[in-house]
Amino acid sequence: ADAAAMGLRIFVNDEMAVDSIATRLAEVSKGAGPRGRGPVHLVLTHPELPGEVEIALKEEYPLNPQVKGALKHIQGVQLVEEF
Repeated sequence: ADAAAMGLRIFVNDEMAVDSIATRLAEVSKGAGPRGRGPVHLVLTHPELPGEVEIALKEEYPLNPQVKGALKHIQGVQLVEEF
């Protein structure tokens, strides 16, 4: 049995980052096979929220260190951690 792919938890403090994250995930999904895919959760932090709000995206995405690094550099992303 293959080991399960990692998942990523992306901490976001600016809602403008969500579009950039979606674009980046769509780009890495083009032409990618089913291997190496994992879940992605967005963790939203904002003063108007009752704390951290974690949202699990319904699709799994190709995840690797390059994707993780690219997501870290999006403005509004505080932290990207594996789970």
